[in-house]
Amino acid sequence: MEIQNSLKKETTERLAYLFFMDQHYYSKEYLQAVREELQDRNYNFNNLNEHLYIRYFMEDLYIGWRKEAKRMFAELSANGWTYQQPIYYKYSWGSFTMKGFHTDAHELLHSILNKYLNIYGETCSSCGSKKQVSGSLEEPLCRKCELKILKKRRIKNINKFGFTYYRNKFQHVLWTEIKRIEFVVTDDHSFGITLSKLTEKEELEKEYDEHDTISFHSDSCNFFKLVTKIPKELLTEHQYREIHNICNHFEKCMVCHRKSVFDDQCLICRNKISFIESPSSKSLERFKTKAGILAYRQKDFKRILKVLPAYKYSYETDSFFKSK
Repeated sequence: MEIQNSLKKETTERLAYLFFMDQHYYSKEYLQAVREELQDRNYNFNNLNEHLYIRYFMEDLYIGWRKEAKRMFAELSANGWTYQQPIYYKYSWGSFTMKGFHTDAHELLHSILNKYLNIYGETCSSCGSKKQVSGSLEEPLCRKCELKILKKRRIKNINKFGFTYYRNKFQHVLWTEIKRIEFVVTDDHSFGITLSKLTEKEELEKEYDEHDTISFHSDSCNFFKLVTKIPKELLTEHQYREIHNICNHFEKCMVCHRKSVFDDQCLICRNKISFIESPSSKSLERFKTKAGILAYRQKDFKRILKVLPAYKYSYETDSFFKSK
């Protein structure tokens, strides 16, 4: 009954998409409920044709890939493909895969899929550019589009009153709105924080709203500046000590010259300082001296700044790590 009620809120177009395109993601029971709901709406199951299948497929793609997808389907169709040979495709951890067909297909069709998988990986998912595309974020992006995303992800306007962050649009949050805080530390020099606008009781009673909780990871620009500005009264005594100890534990990096080394690991250039100060015999054999190793690491970081916008943006923008 709960499934049926939720399906009644969906548009017929959305239900048809779920039934035809997402069958491998849902249980047989769920898909049967979708079918029954479509039948109740007198949906014609013969509506699916090649044009509609391709439109549904392309709606699942990043906007920047759609021009290439049109070319892909034109090439597939010219070589005998029809919509009755559906393509398995999915996103997973920022990676897009197309695994083939439900039915046996000519080897040429599989080679076309593989060709376009490579093309997608070299195409900006936002604007379609093929210039200076990298996958340093969750998806392939050109430098211009990646910089736009990095700017949106930056936590800004941080002060004793609140901060601004981006979720669909820029939103300013006052510290007085926050009622609970969870601070998490993992073993891999990774930190996270969740700010809740609800008490535990309110969270149990209130219908879910994604805007009631705000989460940040330590790879967010200005993360550590944010946690140092949290009013003390919002933190438990343990949280306050933990945050204070962590934020005062950073040391200056000999490679990137930012105060960003935490327990031997630089959070900006990603170098392990012990590999330079106590090098292996293999490293010494290659670079002769510690100074030689350091010079190589510094040169390599300068190279990285030129090719990876995420590193450069963090290096130039995160004010917490700039040496005083």
